[in-house]
Amino acid sequence: MVHSALGEGAEFSFYLPFVKEHNDSLSVEIESDVDGKSYQWQEKSVLIAEDEDANFTLLRLMLKGTGCKIERAVNGAEAVEKALEKKFDLILMDIKMPVMNGLDATRHIKAHFPGLPVIAQTAYALSEDRYKALEAGCDFYVSKPISRKTLLGTISRFLLD
Repeated sequence: MVHSALGEGAEFSFYLPFVKEHNDSLSVEIESDVDGKSYQWQEKSVLIAEDEDANFTLLRLMLKGTGCKIERAVNGAEAVEKALEKKFDLILMDIKMPVMNGLDATRHIKAHFPGLPVIAQTAYALSEDRYKALEAGCDFYVSKPISRKTLLGTISRFLLD
């Protein structure tokens, strides 16, 4: 629809139909195998330190079908607290988080559990950032956006399924 008045300007409007589709993506079955490799980690526990809901949901979906138990920390301080309270087999650590960043959180965790694998997952993709993550004690570094194949392949190196 167009409405125009001389000296006042014009107003344009249109309507788009909205059709809500029921699509619960979290209920979709995701296979545990990628490129012919099967990932079965029923006895494993993974802490995902990620402040962004969308990123956490994506990582959880990528791990769905592997059987691993997932817990979330929404900031670095909470990641340290949870790592000290409960035994985890692996931590996926976002670098940029509130309260305490992932680098400082990794240093604290590694001071208590030097053998606990910590994989940095971050949007920072510069070689300097990779160096900072490894220097802080991260065992490996993956940059976002992360593919499911890369994530599962990297995790399997540390969980030895």
